[in-house]
Amino acid sequence: MAIEIKETFEVAAPVDTVWTFVMDPQKVAACMPGAALDEVVDERTFLGTIKVKVGAVMASYKGRVQLTKVDEKAYTVEMLAEGRETGGGTAKGRMTS
Repeated sequence: MAIEIKETFEVAAPVDTVWTFVMDPQKVAACMPGAALDEVVDERTFLGTIKVKVGAVMASYKGRVQLTKVDEKAYTVEMLAEGRETGGGTAKGRMTS
């Protein structure tokens, strides 16, 4: 089952400041409730964990996030996230920012 989530918001800061923040996985993980950055494999690959709660259902995933496309001139980044739940399920997602 695929779920598509679209969200748009503005940040009251210069674009260079926001870009620097977005490209720092330590800072991004700290802003995500339930997320933890476990390892920086290289400048585009990161390992971590996240706990997700949807309604009464809670799941914990351990996985990898990879920056698949980085366009510094356009300030855009695409990433692929893949994880495995402790109970055996899997999740996969793509994000463009």
